[in-house]
Amino acid sequence: LLILPRTHRITITNFCLGKHLVSEDDLLKDQRGSPAYISPDVLSGRPYRGKPSDMWALGVVLFTMLYGQFPFYDSIPQELFRKIKAAEYTIPEDGRVSENTVCLIRKLLVLDPQQRLTASEVLDSLSSIIASWYSMSSLSGPLQVVPDIDDQVANPENPQEVKVTEECSQYEFENYMRQQLLLAEEKNTLHEAKSFLQKRQFGNIPPVRRLGHDAQPMNPLDAAILAQRYLRK
Repeated sequence: LLILPRTHRITITNFCLGKHLVSEDDLLKDQRGSPAYISPDVLSGRPYRGKPSDMWALGVVLFTMLYGQFPFYDSIPQELFRKIKAAEYTIPEDGRVSENTVCLIRKLLVLDPQQRLTASEVLDSLSSIIASWYSMSSLSGPLQVVPDIDDQVANPENPQEVKVTEECSQYEFENYMRQQLLLAEEKNTLHEAKSFLQKRQFGNIPPVRRLGHDAQPMNPLDAAILAQRYLRK
């Protein structure tokens, strides 16, 4: 999975193990893939249809995205495969996910590949879930509670509302400037601390010079100069 920061869209990548199907009834035999996402069809040891197996993996992806954990997990591979072949998983009952979405997961993680949802059916279910979410959001009222300044300019009948808008704008501006000042102070503090550490670490170290000849014995005059320069208190 790859999330694009600019669009906030999630893309499924890496199709190196994908197969081009001649028809919907083509059967596959290979068992490669990530253990946590593998379907019971693949583990059966018999030829299987690819698309229903992909829909199982899609159910695992959806579960993992919503709950932050795999539906099937075990440190011992044999036990992991046993859980997958038995569809042995538990959906957390913490209220974070709607009942319609939980139902979608259950219809994807079905042992019988003939009973699993197809890609078009998943799209229909998601459209219904999103529509329900939008309708609930509209019932809760608009998210913006501060009057929009453009609306107030277009309808200046109420001076009191215009005054409230101006006060809100002034408050937002002052709050923004206060944040910028705090950020500037933090940057200055970090810069001063960095300069102090650099001076403390490297201020008393003599400069390094590359020599074109081997080291020579130090004469008494050089020793006295070095002692006076670097060893004085």
